[in-house]
Parts: sequence; structure tokens; C-alpha cells
Amino acid sequence: MSIGSSLRNVSRTAVASTLLRGAIKTALLCAAFFVGTTPWSFAADAAARQQAATLNNVGTSLMGQQLLQKAEEKFDAAYKADPTLSLAETNKGIALLYLQKLPEAKAALEHSAQQAPNDPHTWYVLGLLYRSQNQLQDGIKAFQRVALALERHSVHMRISFDYNVLCR
Repeated sequence: MSIGSSLRNVSRTAVASTLLRGAIKTALLCAAFFVGTTPWSFAADAAARQQAATLNNVGTSLMGQQLLQKAEEKFDAAYKADPTLSLAETNKGIALLYLQKLPEAKAALEHSAQQAPNDPHTWYVLGLLYRSQNQLQDGIKAFQRVALALERHSVHMRISFDYNVLCR
């Protein structure tokens, strides 16, 4: 094989590799266009999620210090930063419950329960709120959701435990 032949093969490989990379980039951009996001927005989404988690943690700390109004503001900011963080909405509901703002607490907790229907914490606090407002049927339903979620969680833990024990 001559040097010229080898260079042509390398050149063809380089061109094919460049074309393939360009096709992949184009496919990603087209897919992102149809999905409604761009590749560079994924980093922004991650940053927003991180900011929301930080705000939620600060709110939890403030709530532990009985600075409930400030905590509510942090939870609200966390939820605005990442609307998928239902925990921030649950925590906001708890802060509002402590502040005796019951209608606002109920709205926040019910919204969080819609977002994360299998979260036992939200249903538990919602059940306590319903019970305090003498909405006993709603309270019973909320506590049943807690039991169901915990049962489901226990089954998953049991399967995981059995798998780990059997596979060792």
C-alpha cells in the first residue's frame, strides 16, 4: 500500500467522521426543536433544579428556626425556580399551616398532592389539615393514601432486600 493510498483512506475516514458528527449534531438540534428544548437549555434546567433544591433547603432551615414567613418565601421561590419540585410546595403548605393560613396551606398541599400523588408526606400533612378542619371523610381518604404509598414503598424495599440477599 502506498503513502498516497493511505492518506486517501485516512482522508476518507476523517471526512466520514466529520460528516457523522455533523449529522448527529443536526439530529440533536432537530429533536430538540420538536421537543421544545435546546441542548444548551439542559444545563440551564440543571442549574434551576439546583437553585430550587438550595432554596428549599434554606427554607427548611428557616422553618426549623421558627422563621416561618421567610421559610414560606424560600419555598415559594424554590417552586418558581423548579415547578416539578413538589417537595417545595409541600414544605410551603407546612409553613402556612404553622402560620395558621389554612386556606393557603390547603391549596399548596392539594396542589403538591396532585403533582406527586404517591408522596406519603404530603398526604399525611393534608390529612392532618383536613382533620383539624373537621373534614373527616377527606382526612380518612388522605390517610388511606399514606397507607397505600407506604405499603407500595415497603413492597419495593422488600423486593430490593430479597434481591440483594439472594444475589450475594
